[in-house]
Amino acid sequence: MDTLFNTVSDEMDHMNALLKEIKILEAKAAEHDHDMGHIYTTINTLKARVGEIQADMVDQMRGRR
Repeated sequence: MDTLFNTVSDEMDHMNALLKEIKILEAKAAEHDHDMGHIYTTINTLKARVGEIQADMVDQMRGRR
């Protein structure tokens, strides 16, 4: 688990906030047809972070951390 988070619940809350932000950014990107490269980069970065959090949680549940 990330040292920033004390509990699995904290990590879940953080992941859910990131997922909500991803949805907001995807909606904004869909509204515009150009000059949104920075938004797509941010979306991809946030998705990667969600994947890291999920992997950390799986590892923790399997007793690897």
